[in-house]
Amino acid sequence: MGAALSLYRKYRPSVFADVAGQESVTRGLLGALRSGGVSHAYLFTGPRGSGKTTTARLLAKAINCRTPMEGEPCNTCELCSMANEGRLLDIVELDAASNRGIDEIRTLREQVNFSPSLGKYKTYILDEVHMLTKDAANAFLKTLEEPPSHVVFVLATTEAHKVLATIASRCQRYDFQRIGQAAASERLTQVLVAEAIDAVAPEAIEEIVRRGDGSLRDMLGLLEQVLSLSGSPGTQSISADDVRRALGLARAEAVERLSGAMRDRDPGRLLAVLAEMHEQGIEPHAILGQLTEHQRDALAKQVAAPGHGAADAGRSIAVLARLSALAPSLKQALDPRLTLEIGLLESAHAELLSGREELLQRIESLSAAVAVLQSRPAGAPGVAPALAQEPAVPAPEPAPPRVAARPSVVPAAPPAVSQPSAPLEAVQAPGPGDPQESLAPLEQATPVDAGSDLWARVIEDLNREKPQTAAFAREGRALPPAGKKLRIVFSKIHTFHRGRLGEADHSALLRKVVKQHYGKDVTVVLEEEAGNADGVAAPTLDKDWADKAVREDKTVKLIQETFAGEIVRTE
Repeated sequence: MGAALSLYRKYRPSVFADVAGQESVTRGLLGALRSGGVSHAYLFTGPRGSGKTTTARLLAKAINCRTPMEGEPCNTCELCSMANEGRLLDIVELDAASNRGIDEIRTLREQVNFSPSLGKYKTYILDEVHMLTKDAANAFLKTLEEPPSHVVFVLATTEAHKVLATIASRCQRYDFQRIGQAAASERLTQVLVAEAIDAVAPEAIEEIVRRGDGSLRDMLGLLEQVLSLSGSPGTQSISADDVRRALGLARAEAVERLSGAMRDRDPGRLLAVLAEMHEQGIEPHAILGQLTEHQRDALAKQVAAPGHGAADAGRSIAVLARLSALAPSLKQALDPRLTLEIGLLESAHAELLSGREELLQRIESLSAAVAVLQSRPAGAPGVAPALAQEPAVPAPEPAPPRVAARPSVVPAAPPAVSQPSAPLEAVQAPGPGDPQESLAPLEQATPVDAGSDLWARVIEDLNREKPQTAAFAREGRALPPAGKKLRIVFSKIHTFHRGRLGEADHSALLRKVVKQHYGKDVTVVLEEEAGNADGVAAPTLDKDWADKAVREDKTVKLIQETFAGEIVRTE
């Protein structure tokens, strides 16, 4: 007793009208058959399961049919019967994937010279023709271009871009499309009717069509699998969830709960649903595929709804991007389950992670601005403008100045190079009733050496090219060049600025600008001051004002809300 035929073989189309979803192809071929304008070579391209080989067999049968009807084979004459049973020797099928060498092509070139045994034409169907080697393809060219008058070649491929242009140019090309949902559903329904099965719900057919991914052959195979696993199909209706269970997929309700946990950013619920699916034996790649489809459908509904929220659509797009990027890593993972769990937890915060680099840059810029603020005397002009360069920091409320009194004596000469000291400018204590005199020193309270016009111009050029680098360099003081060395010294409270200025991007820009003003041979050295040799007291920092600026920053608030954190300290 032989094995039963599979549904896709049992219900293979016997006429062009039965070919599902390829109306443009069948219409063109029928027109050529009616007019007698059959070409010597055809190239059928398209995705797998779209009907390329089936149509090639129909064409081979139709051109040999004794009594064709409007181009369609009659399926009653001797040649049609032999073709349907696979006994017609004038139809030769070759798999180019396994007959891809030059020796096989040489044999083919010899065989084409023999006349047909019964029919008018001898048809050679070469499947997956793109697998031919380059030498074999070149050897095939001459025969393909000028075959004997009784030979018709039909070349089929799923990857037309790999077929040599010299071969494609010698053929009439027909492009097969993926089987659409309507055409596929209609064909599956016809098969179920022919099998006297009426227990499959329309929703189950839609699920099978979705899983078939445009391949009618795959759809018929899935339908056969579902029917074999469902027992007696006439006793009860087969639902979409029955199809998913038969195919090792999660129920729609479970996928919806998983999507809801991601939407609500609930890691506990998300992991619980994944654990439930794992207990049911559902593979991680199947879960990811179903979840991706669900998110895609949700996005389509969002953009189609009137007045849809751009924020919701943007989040769905970010989640879809993360899910798509997760698929390749899941195939190569040593522990697919763990990889899926981590990937979905990250995808739940996709819109935040997608802007992580920008967020880190903003945090870095904010930290630099706060450091500048903390290192300056309270109430000093220029503090607010420095922070104003960072748009995320709101304008702080003015705080009362708290500047410690400093000696008003200016040293007669700058300190020796071997013993760097504090800046030359002195800050006077504000005198009662004389606010203007108290403001003047504050405006000059900067570590830039007033006697060094070159260093001042360096700061100006840095500010034009990269304000952040200028902010770090401004807290240093350039000593008079000693030979080919320019020493930039920083006080101990400006260690942060010295360290940042020494980083690659800031350091490169600083060296470039210094060489423009001091000379190409000058080497820049960043150092820390040994101490306050001039006895100037360290400035009192307005810590409360700085803390308030940080806490009210929108970026910092976003980080707090996202990660449920709190600010421990500001530095």
